[in-house]
Amino acid sequence: MSETFTHDNLIAGCQKDIVQSPATFRTFEAISRGEVVGKLTATHKWQKLAVASIASFEDVGIAVEAVDTTDGSSTAGV
Repeated sequence: MSETFTHDNLIAGCQKDIVQSPATFRTFEAISRGEVVGKLTATHKWQKLAVASIASFEDVGIAVEAVDTTDGSSTAGV
């Protein structure tokens, strides 16, 4: 079975390999695909990136899928 990959405008065009990892988001977050997110140092959970408090984040990434933790699910790819 051959596998094909169609680039979308979110993750195509990088010079280096793209690294995706599973992420646990804090409760009551609603994040759109492609939104910049950060891993909060205090809780080790991902949330929308607040540029004003960038020092509070230990890692930064881009959500590769929509996340809505109001329904109980809290894991998605970053």
